[in-house]
This record gives sequence, structure tokens and C-alpha cells, in this order.
Amino acid sequence: MQGIFQIEGITKEEFISIINEAVESKFKKLTEPAKPKYVTIKQALKDLPICDSTLRGYIKGGLIKAKTIKGVIMIPREELERATKEIKSKKYRR
Repeated sequence: MQGIFQIEGITKEEFISIINEAVESKFKKLTEPAKPKYVTIKQALKDLPICDSTLRGYIKGGLIKAKTIKGVIMIPREELERATKEIKSKKYRR
């Protein structure tokens, strides 16, 4: 049994276009590589305008929360994004 439905105010081509765009956007999200939940100090330095010793000082001082996993310091991505905003705002407070 095939269902019939009707949408007013939109042509068949517009409807098909909307569906295609929705499917393509969902497919792109599925095929994008997932960002890791944690990053190393080396990876974090690519996103931050600070040097290695400054980042380590922020971690030691508690400004940036990090974990040590098997001897490697790992920073949660959410913490890095939060810290990036804070560091940029501190830079311009002078």
C-alpha cells in the first residue's frame, strides 16, 4: 500500500531539493572524522598563541585542567576551547 500526501505551497522539484540537501548534510556529518576528546600538549599548541612552557604553567597552576594518561599529559578538547577564549581575552586586557 502506498501512501499519498500533499504539501501545499511547494513544488515537487523544491521538495526533492530540500530532501537532497538534508540527506547530503547528514551524510557529510557522518563521514567527517571525529575530533579526539583529548589532545596532547603538542596538538594544543597548534591552536593556542602561547609557548610550551606557558601552557605547562597554566596546567600546573590550574588554569587549564589536564590529565596524565600513561605518562602523557592530555587536555580535554572542551577545556582547550574554553581556555583559548580565556587566553585571548587576557591578552587584550593589558
